[in-house]
Amino acid sequence: MTIVRFHPTAAQPFRRLRFAAPAVAAAVALALLATPASAARWAKPPWGPKVIATISIGDGGPDGVSVSPLTGNVYVTTNKGLSVVSGRTNKVIGTIKVPGSNPFGIAAVSPVTGDIYVASWTPGGADDLLVISGRTHKVIATIADVNPVGVAFSPKTGDVYVLNNYGYDPGTVSVINGKTNKLITTIALPDSSNSVGVAVSPLSGDIYVTSDESGTVSVISGRTDKVIDTITDRTFTNAPYGVAVSPLSGNAYVTRINASSGSREPVSVISGKTNKIIASVLVGPAPFTIAVSPLTGDVYVPDSTGHVSVISGQTNKVIATVRVGNSAFNVAVSPRTGEVYVVDPDNQKVYVIIG
Repeated sequence: MTIVRFHPTAAQPFRRLRFAAPAVAAAVALALLATPASAARWAKPPWGPKVIATISIGDGGPDGVSVSPLTGNVYVTTNKGLSVVSGRTNKVIGTIKVPGSNPFGIAAVSPVTGDIYVASWTPGGADDLLVISGRTHKVIATIADVNPVGVAFSPKTGDVYVLNNYGYDPGTVSVINGKTNKLITTIALPDSSNSVGVAVSPLSGDIYVTSDESGTVSVISGRTDKVIDTITDRTFTNAPYGVAVSPLSGNAYVTRINASSGSREPVSVISGKTNKIIASVLVGPAPFTIAVSPLTGDVYVPDSTGHVSVISGQTNKVIATVRVGNSAFNVAVSPRTGEVYVVDPDNQKVYVIIG
């Protein structure tokens, strides 16, 4: 392959990256129930963004993170199971064991049912998507014959969009009925290899899929399940990676990666009305994941130096940078409190940011 991808180090082992996820795909999906009215009732603290809590996850290697919009609980994938963190106390309150294999990166919560979707990866075997009840924390369904690298939800239909592929052909998106967890259809992507990020617009219902090898963002209609647009930014050689959509403006935010550069990298801002790139914002190096606050519209971008850049959703300018450890990785925003959860796999912690 000719793409430049994340290069593992001793401190940061390579992991199959999962992004709406929650993290991005996950993070966006969790924001889907937020409304402008709820945003109007929430006010930013006057002191600006800062770390208010540090949660020790243990030696399980925290990776993916997602917040339930129904309960406020936070779910963190580790190689030992799924850690459950109370959104009220920011304390670990339990661990969900995943049968058969370990969860791998994805922990996405449906804003409609509250159920948790977790990728189960078996070395040398199949990759399945497990559905865990948000009420009982028991596995209630297994979606087989997928190779999940991202999960996003439609707030309009409750359907689940599963991005399949990481270096495998063909690249597809499986559309799953969120009530029955049955396959509705499979969408073939025009740029089939190395599709890495997926997010659904809460306003239009359209789906955005990033491909780091082709350097494109595919737009799928949420009404027809057909690819309706392909977005390419020739300004940067950086490959598109994580993606999140603002539930307030409808704009999509796409991180761009050039792992060999080690310097600041851009986030492309795509208009949700025209699907045209309207701005580029420089953040820290290796910004694999991204999340948007449904309460403020601000955008949170962790990077490999252990910082989180905060981008104003109104001005598309960086308004703050928060230090959160050695290597900030996945990120999710609570639609109930506005608190931001950032995974630091090196220190095996989750940092909580307010503001």
